[in-house]
Amino acid sequence: MGSSRFVGASAGLATILLGTAAHAGGLFVPGIGPSATARAGAWVALADDPTALATNPAGLAKQWGTVLYIGSNFLQYALTVQRSGTYDVAPGETHPWDGQAYASVEDKSKPPVGFGSFQALPAIAVSTDLGLKVKGLRFGAGIFVPTSYPTRSLGADYVFDDPTKAPTPTRYDAVTQEAAIVLPSVGVSYRVLENLDLGGRFTWGIADIKATTYTWGFPGNYEETTTKDSLFGIKVKDNFIPAFGFGALYRLGDSFEFGAQFSSSVNVHGKGTGTAVTSVNLVPPAEVTPTPDGMTNCADGGTKEALKACLNLSLPTTAGAGARYILRDGDGAPKGDVELDVQWEGWKAASDYHVIVDGQVLGALDLNETVIRHGMKDSFSVRAGGSYALMKTAMVRGGIAFDTKAVKSDWERADLDGAQRITFAGGGSYVLNSVKLDLGLGYVFEGKRDVGGTCNPTSANQGCLGNMTQTPIGDRNQPDPIQPLSTEDRQSESPFNSGTYKSHYLFFSLAATVQF
Repeated sequence: MGSSRFVGASAGLATILLGTAAHAGGLFVPGIGPSATARAGAWVALADDPTALATNPAGLAKQWGTVLYIGSNFLQYALTVQRSGTYDVAPGETHPWDGQAYASVEDKSKPPVGFGSFQALPAIAVSTDLGLKVKGLRFGAGIFVPTSYPTRSLGADYVFDDPTKAPTPTRYDAVTQEAAIVLPSVGVSYRVLENLDLGGRFTWGIADIKATTYTWGFPGNYEETTTKDSLFGIKVKDNFIPAFGFGALYRLGDSFEFGAQFSSSVNVHGKGTGTAVTSVNLVPPAEVTPTPDGMTNCADGGTKEALKACLNLSLPTTAGAGARYILRDGDGAPKGDVELDVQWEGWKAASDYHVIVDGQVLGALDLNETVIRHGMKDSFSVRAGGSYALMKTAMVRGGIAFDTKAVKSDWERADLDGAQRITFAGGGSYVLNSVKLDLGLGYVFEGKRDVGGTCNPTSANQGCLGNMTQTPIGDRNQPDPIQPLSTEDRQSESPFNSGTYKSHYLFFSLAATVQF
């Protein structure tokens, strides 16, 4: 039993990365700037300001001169998790919370960039013809971030080994998360025909991710007792994440415009360090040592206080298309428009994350590469929006969108938002001399969802089938704790995400656009 505890305590380090899925974005909230967010993301065919570089780079061809955009989205995510069931009673141990129902846990994160619980998602972009005066030939550059909420703080006030306070029910899923994924981009557009614009974009991303979570202190901690827990933290970076995108715009007469866009996946290969703290009650004490230099899979130079760790995850490939009808006044000038878009996001290919921790137990047992599953599937959305000019200097906008779930049934969890959603948005703009001021705001409704069943194994081979056998890995309906000293096909079946989830988003967006 002693060596098993050593094994399990070290194995948990990679489990910290269960929380990094949210850093990758979960489902994206529609839109980059206020023009797009106010239309609930129905913007692929409009794409008429420098943020087109990120959404549909063909839209750069619509502009003239030099145009500078400075703005930010502000996003708040409210999440409450009520895990189903009660705290198990561990044989030979007594805790004040034994047999009590799990408490409701609310995300209390405060993003490092923003104010209060609102995450700031800044963007700056410029488009220009460089004085070449070639029709439709334009260049763009900008810095964007994914429109998602990457932070979590779920029971972070719990003190490890506190004998008087029940541990947070989400501790095997997510406790704290912070991330910054920045996407510097350059692009070009060209008017191939009078009614056809094409554009392309190249992006090199930068990612900085850190998180903490708990894991089993040794294999077989089915009673989830704190005396066999471990607390893990990780920090990884990736300073070069290449990606690309294409776009097209086609005009049919004066009233119809069609747009399409494709964006490649954004593949993060983070490298950094991890720390491990085991329960003071773990007997015998567990010690994780670094893999000797020259034998590592991630990087040399690890120490007991800073094991070398690597993380591979992805933001999905996306594609979308839109059709726009343009309203014109008696002089033929645009008066307003209505647009309908469809969007695909390839979350299925981005579902699994791969984790390597260069560590050993007893100086001989290496940690395996770990595959962390989130049960994701591709999502689809329908977005309808439009605008109407009240006068030459003022415009109002509105929109509504529907996104399908990005996770299979019973795979939803606290570290990643894969819920079905409806977005309601509105806003407007006002032109003051050469400056256009834009505002967008909205609400994303996700509601209340019941996730998972009542499976709670009490022994190593029981599983969820009720016949003393474990369900094969590929057939499991919920996530399980990760054990890097076990191979991928021998992970213990013990789902931890069953319960009730309730969430929504609030967002607003502000920007100024200047024409030179």
